[in-house]
Amino acid sequence: MQRSHLILLTLSLLTAACAAPDYDVIISNGVIYDGNGADPYAADVGINADTIAFIGDLSEFSGALEIDTILNSAAHWRSIPTAWQSLRDL
Repeated sequence: MQRSHLILLTLSLLTAACAAPDYDVIISNGVIYDGNGADPYAADVGINADTIAFIGDLSEFSGALEIDTILNSAAHWRSIPTAWQSLRDL
C-alpha cells in the first residue's frame, strides 16, 4: 500500500513539474500607462499569442519567456537581441 502511494506521489510531482506555462510571455515589474490620463502604475503583463491576456500580479504564474524589467541599462541593452530571438522561437 505504501509503495503504491509513493509511486502515485512521484507521478503527481512529475506531472506538475512538466506543466505547460500559463502565458507565452510574462513581463514583470513594468510600468503601465493606460492611455486614459491616469497616473502610471506598476504591474506585470501576461501575453498569449498576440493578445495581452492579463495585467496585474503574475508572481504565481509562469511564462514560456519571462522578462523582468528591473535591470541596469547596460544589461538591458545587451539582453534585447536575446529576448527578440526568444520571442521569434516561440
